[in-house]
Amino acid sequence: MAIFLQYIELHYSEDVSLEMLAQSANVSKSECLRCFKATLQITPYKYLIEYRLSKAADLLKNTDLMIETISAQVGFTHVSHFGKCFREKTGFSPSEYRANFR
Repeated sequence: MAIFLQYIELHYSEDVSLEMLAQSANVSKSECLRCFKATLQITPYKYLIEYRLSKAADLLKNTDLMIETISAQVGFTHVSHFGKCFREKTGFSPSEYRANFR
């Protein structure tokens, strides 16, 4: 499991696929899914999104980077998808979060 988490930590800003994640530990995609479900009770994709959002929250609190830049830096290809996911996780838009938690 540690190999999967380390891979995500190193590559979260890139386009990470289930196949790439499984290959990083030399296992099948189904084994990768099983490990995540058994250990963390979530899918690898959900974990990746959560990890990206936590990195984005840090950047929003600690930098003056534009939201579009942060979105791209943490691996979201569309700022609208980033905003939607961020609001679902935190209850705030990225700009509201920055204003409230700085």
